Amino acid sequence: MLGTLSLTLRRYGGDPRVWWRNVTWRRRADVSRVPVVFVVGAPRSGTTLLQKVIEAHSECFAHDGETAMFNLQNLFLLERRHFGLEGEALRSAMSEARSRIDFMDRQIRRLRDIHGGTLFVEKTPQHVLKLPTILAGFPDARVVHVVRDGRDAFCSAQSNAGVPQRGSVIRFATYWRRCVDAGLAFDDDPRLRRISYEAFTADPDQVLAEIMNHLGLESEPEQLDSQTRVSDRRADRPEFQRLGGEISSSSVGRWRRDLPPEMVATFERVAGPTLRRLGYLD
Repeated sequence: MLGTLSLTLRRYGGDPRVWWRNVTWRRRADVSRVPVVFVVGAPRSGTTLLQKVIEAHSECFAHDGETAMFNLQNLFLLERRHFGLEGEALRSAMSEARSRIDFMDRQIRRLRDIHGGTLFVEKTPQHVLKLPTILAGFPDARVVHVVRDGRDAFCSAQSNAGVPQRGSVIRFATYWRRCVDAGLAFDDDPRLRRISYEAFTADPDQVLAEIMNHLGLESEPEQLDSQTRVSDRRADRPEFQRLGGEISSSSVGRWRRDLPPEMVATFERVAGPTLRRLGYLD
């Protein structure tokens, strides 16, 4: 028990006060009624692309990057620059909020005043693991759960150093299955819409119309214009090089040529039931 406490305190810089503040922010059961769509999914499933396409709607707005407000990390590190705030501005904003829900509510309203629009688009893929907490805090939210063949996602992860599981096919397959299963558990919740990367890239117009209908909006042609994505600060990074291009299915099934048979067999052994459930494996 002492070892666990020591490890937990180290995560928060060894300061019990910071640890307790994180606990307090997480445990307070505030509720926000601001309209939000959470785009979630396993790593490298196309969540960034879907966020940008949704955000391009005239009624939507977002902040580049991930809020990670529901991850088990120190929420009070100024280096995280929550919602684009830095230094004293961030410190002041966090001191005024009583919980992470309250903080998000305040910052979403601030960004809405700046950008206009009615619906905030939040994308932190691993938030798929926190859907019970998120939907309790944002009961009016909508969720877009993006799924992609895990073998292709593993191939894509090789170009992204930010995916800690990428170095091991077993670790990645285990995490992919955990993330996907967490989202599938909410398939019957009317607030969630599951979208496959393969279906979206094959017929962007049709799938986008389905997504926007789920959000209570009509799709707009400009949403699929690649020029709306090239301004994203992530578009120049190697792991997001496809973000500014045309939407296509060219990367679907790349695992067949990029993964050696033994890796494919390992992935299917670990995540086979979920691959079958999604129709990726016979």
